Amino acid sequence: MSVTYHSSFARAEEAIRSAGKSWTAAAAEKVRRAAAERSPVDTGALRASWRVKKGEKQARVGSALPYAIYQEKGTGLYALSGGGRKTPWVYRDEAGAWHTTRGSQPRRMLERGYEREKTALRRLLENTLKEVIGR
Repeated sequence: MSVTYHSSFARAEEAIRSAGKSWTAAAAEKVRRAAAERSPVDTGALRASWRVKKGEKQARVGSALPYAIYQEKGTGLYALSGGGRKTPWVYRDEAGAWHTTRGSQPRRMLERGYEREKTALRRLLENTLKEVIGR
């Protein structure tokens, strides 16, 4: 009597890897959209600047605008890290008017965008994995 064994491990592993990539890309896009929706709109540049950078096993959501981090984390007395400037300062705007500030409040568009989407991302992951294992 002869027994033949055929392994499906390689196919299953590839299916899981592919599903993981698909979920990661979809999840990052959801977070990107949520961050954009929460971005302040003056010129619209920040809202339009959010991008997804996809890697082999991860995706990153961010903005290349130099002021995006200050909108996210705040400045001066309001900086989330606590490391902002503790004294007021003055600056001159484009029209030539002088202003005094203690900093700006954090907007937390990215963080809150992720928090808003967290449950949907878990559900999406569950559904993606169910498709792979056939349940």
